[in-house]
Amino acid sequence: YGNSLHAVLVGIVVPEVDTVVKLVKSLGIPRLDIVELCQHGEVVAAMHKDIVRMCKAAGLHSFEMVKPIILHPKPFSVGKRLTPQV
Repeated sequence: YGNSLHAVLVGIVVPEVDTVVKLVKSLGIPRLDIVELCQHGEVVAAMHKDIVRMCKAAGLHSFEMVKPIILHPKPFSVGKRLTPQV
């Protein structure tokens, strides 16, 4: 959430396109572009479910797991500004 009023971890995930395509096929979702898929509720929910499964398998506590996730279609890079200037 980006503020101190919410006590949960937020995850920003840049999924691999191949992974999203496989997921979309398994969910029966029509193939959309990667930007639309990153905003699709079923895709986000399925990716979050998989992240939670991996966290539990690794023995993480609930407070160590991301609650909401945001799927971002473009990879991060050092040269791009992803945060506001202070």
